[in-house]
Amino acid sequence: MKIFSRILILLVLVTALVMLFADRLIARYVVRTVAETTGFGLTMDEFYLGVMNPVVRVKNLTLTNPASFPHDEALTVRELSLKYDRWSLLSDTIHLYDVTVDIPRVVMVRTPNGSNFEVLSKAGKKDKPAKPTPGEGKAGTPTGDRPSAPAEPSRSIRIDELNVALGAMEVRQYRADQTEPSILPIEVGMERSYSNVTNVEAVAIQIGSELALRSGISLLRQLDPALKKLNEDSKSSEKAIKNTLKELKDLLRK
Repeated sequence: MKIFSRILILLVLVTALVMLFADRLIARYVVRTVAETTGFGLTMDEFYLGVMNPVVRVKNLTLTNPASFPHDEALTVRELSLKYDRWSLLSDTIHLYDVTVDIPRVVMVRTPNGSNFEVLSKAGKKDKPAKPTPGEGKAGTPTGDRPSAPAEPSRSIRIDELNVALGAMEVRQYRADQTEPSILPIEVGMERSYSNVTNVEAVAIQIGSELALRSGISLLRQLDPALKKLNEDSKSSEKAIKNTLKELKDLLRK
């Protein structure tokens, strides 16, 4: 009985320590994993993981670009919070009751080699293995006779309520023939709510399309003053117009 009581006390102490330090341990793990898989830096002021109260909350998260980009800032998240069904973590579908994402500022950095968000979207994605050609395999063992490896089960996400707020966006275009970037500030002020979300990627594409449209409108607004000054300085205005149209074409192409 003494051994059992000591084991019980030890388990209680370990559980208490895990609950006490879980937030710090998980936060460090997340920062390290993001850096290793994407090359982006990540800092946050607060990370809270509720066990008895199934809530995850992150405050003042900052994502910084890899060293290969000439500008550090990529993304600022004022608050990310979600309420989850703890039992769904053991199933094939993770059930989130409520998700809120508050992003006051996004900075797209574009260089001749690509943009920071192109790098982020491709990071961590593994190339699919090539399909074996007929007859390929070990000698004496037909390919069709070998048992295929079981496919890893994919987990889906279901969100009852998703709320997204985006304050402002900035596009910084770096060119080889220019020492300073052209900067396009875009006041977004967008708030969107979605219900019964089962495809997060589709929502992201919808938001991205709206941002691209708003970017184009902002560029056209910049084009209007250039047109008005065309008679004052035809050469400089013509160059400004061409650069603006090129930026508009590049943005809508992404």
